[in-house]
Amino acid sequence: MPAALVIGGITAALALIGFLAVLATGHLDEDAYILFTYSHNLAAGHGIVWDWAHGHVEGATDFLWMVLLAGLDRLGMDVGAAAGLLNAAGLAMSYFAISRVARLRGMATHCLLALALLISHITAGSLGGFSADFYCGVFAVCCYVGVRKQYAVLAFALLTLGLVRPDGVILATGVLIAVSALDPGGVWQKIGYFAAGLFLLALAVLRTPAASAPDGQGPYPIAPFGPPLERPSLAPAGGGSRAHSVAATHNR
Repeated sequence: MPAALVIGGITAALALIGFLAVLATGHLDEDAYILFTYSHNLAAGHGIVWDWAHGHVEGATDFLWMVLLAGLDRLGMDVGAAAGLLNAAGLAMSYFAISRVARLRGMATHCLLALALLISHITAGSLGGFSADFYCGVFAVCCYVGVRKQYAVLAFALLTLGLVRPDGVILATGVLIAVSALDPGGVWQKIGYFAAGLFLLALAVLRTPAASAPDGQGPYPIAPFGPPLERPSLAPAGGGSRAHSVAATHNR
């Protein structure tokens, strides 16, 4: 087990180095910068806004991811570096959960798992600044605590999964169905009404606004099941492009 923990730590460190290297020498995905802008404005005390002129407009669908980035930004960490740190932590969570559920033995199998995680499409998405590794890490922990029948922890893990991304509600529902099938009496005895409240809250998150950053071109859906509203125009007041203003916010 100590050797496996060392491999996991090295894997997370390598992932973090990769995330920071891309941040320092390359360019993250445009959609990642959009959410970074929301996180920075939230950290600055302006609320969930794209800019200060047009008020609140929800374009950050990954709610908990946005809040965590804002929290680290508030503490003084660059928001891009914060994304790398959280994704590295998520990759470590995936490594731990998979190795325990699969009951891996030996250095070779643990090294293969670490390599598979590092070269996966999930980590490739994280290199673009998205929450991929963090999201999958939370899902892996949900599966792990479900297998271990730690249902009180599972309830909080499922809630976290639904808050990280709206489609986490679907994965959380799948985990709960699987656990209920394996232990029909135990899971509901331990979670009880808390699980019902948890999913009502998660479904509410699913119905939160899911628009992209407004660019002044046509209508966009303010919520997955709601009517479309016109986008406000967000051209910077002092001239310049929207991409320039996003980069300026990120590099402040």
